[in-house]
Amino acid sequence: MATAKTHFIISLIALLSACHTNEKKSTSPEATVLECVTALENFDIKTVRSLLARNAQNDAMLASLESASASMSDAQKEVYKSQFKNRQHQVTVTNEDDESASVTVTSEGGAPGMGFSFELTYEDTAWKIESIMPR
Repeated sequence: MATAKTHFIISLIALLSACHTNEKKSTSPEATVLECVTALENFDIKTVRSLLARNAQNDAMLASLESASASMSDAQKEVYKSQFKNRQHQVTVTNEDDESASVTVTSEGGAPGMGFSFELTYEDTAWKIESIMPR
């Protein structure tokens, strides 16, 4: 039986699995979130790790993502991704200054009310995701 934490991780991957970027890099909060979404879509934990700020919450999320990814075969991952292929997602920067930003991602054509809020900080030369929370 899956735990609430597992359901959160699976929901996060499901929500973000259909977002795509056109080679955007981490030059803006929106681009950072889209890059993270694409990495989640492709089960690319290394890229996700590079976009997250180092903190206990993110470390725990990464461990859960690694565990979930490792427990799935390549065929299961492909089936999972194909189920969400046609979903549309809207990414909106709701607040931004020189040091921090808030970004929301909402699903269109999926489960009603499904969405996530991203809190980001600007570290050195890149935006880093401080937290990802369901909305």
